[in-house]
Amino acid sequence: MKINLDTKVQAMLWDIPKARRSGLAKQILTDPVNVFRNDEQLFIKALNSLRWHELTSLVSMQDLFTLLNDSTIRKLFPPQRRTHYMNARRLLSKYCLSSTG
Repeated sequence: MKINLDTKVQAMLWDIPKARRSGLAKQILTDPVNVFRNDEQLFIKALNSLRWHELTSLVSMQDLFTLLNDSTIRKLFPPQRRTHYMNARRLLSKYCLSSTG
């Protein structure tokens, strides 16, 4: 059974009061970069809950590279997830830089 991104985002927000959950999910789906930039805990939830292809369908590679900083990666658990996203950021740095940069 294939679960759509809206359902995944709703499930990611399970611990937020139901009255606020749908509005926050809508914000994440419409403007994820600003939401994640302003609330690091939500971005950490997304990193822990969503698969890579789901993240990249929400956020561009360049924006993911910007959002994945050392501070955020250090807060991930388990340690294997930290390694996964450190490697992802390293690879993104190679592919996201412009040819003039």
